[in-house]
Amino acid sequence: MSGSKASFTSGDVIGVYETLTGRSNVSYSYNGTAWTPSSVMYWQNGTSNHTFYAYYPYNATSSGTVVTIPKLSTQTIKTTVSPSADLLVSGPQTQKRSASVGLTFTHAYTLIQLNVKMGLLGVLKPYDLQRITIPGGNPS
Repeated sequence: MSGSKASFTSGDVIGVYETLTGRSNVSYSYNGTAWTPSSVMYWQNGTSNHTFYAYYPYNATSSGTVVTIPKLSTQTIKTTVSPSADLLVSGPQTQKRSASVGLTFTHAYTLIQLNVKMGLLGVLKPYDLQRITIPGGNPS
């Protein structure tokens, strides 16, 4: 993360699912300039539409279009955003055979920053904040 802009960096891994051939949860690793699949994905033919879905961060336990989401209840809050607390999703991207597939990722979660000031005059701190619960949200 750079401010509110997210970018892939060397070592990042995404999971890709393609519906026509049924390739499920194929990992693609990023080396800073290019993506490399863990196993080769082939186009079934040049005339049929193939539909792609992808997500980040990769999780080996994901299967098909069922993606294991990061457990936010175990996250530790730090001054920098942890990629393990994020979930990016892409798709559906439907196209016929081509040299590449353009995937646009969006955040499935929202980054919220809470600035909590506790204490009196910046000296006394009579409270020990244990938990913050935010009800509601978008279930999709």
